[in-house]
Amino acid sequence: MVVFPYLHHFRYGFSLKSSNYGFSELFSTPHFDSFQNTICVIKLNIITYGEQLLGGLLFFIPHSLWEGKTGTSSFLLCDKINYDGFCNIAISYFGEGYINFGFLGLFIFLIILIIINECLDQLFLKSKNNLFKSFFLCLVFYEFYLLRGSLDSSIEKLAILLFAFLVYITLNYCLTTFNTKKN
Repeated sequence: MVVFPYLHHFRYGFSLKSSNYGFSELFSTPHFDSFQNTICVIKLNIITYGEQLLGGLLFFIPHSLWEGKTGTSSFLLCDKINYDGFCNIAISYFGEGYINFGFLGLFIFLIILIIINECLDQLFLKSKNNLFKSFFLCLVFYEFYLLRGSLDSSIEKLAILLFAFLVYITLNYCLTTFNTKKN
């Protein structure tokens, strides 16, 4: 809560005097801290009623084809406060829940996260498959990324991770089948 807002100064160089913000503004402007940005989202009551989630799930459709597609949560926040600076900021998973469905979204996103974690934990404990265990460990680190924010990029990275594992499984199956037929 102290270090990341203070790092905001270094976007403008290494001199603290080159920043347009004073020390008091460090905690009320968009910066590296997803906690502060989540508080800003709640304070400004930014709610898209699921449009932002739908845009994230349909990330593969470009904005040029879907003109009404909402932007990322960070751009929604920057637009709301008329911030013209660096808008690649993080909003936590819980802030994403609020952006999509208000306070109800906080609970919905939390329940979804709990259910998914419980199911994956049980599968991990019961599984004897090393490939699944490897995939599970990748998902553990992915969850840190998801909790820090942005939901849009988290969905994209999960799709890439799933695709990479799918390609690996397919290639592994093909090579194993080819080797068994060869022998």
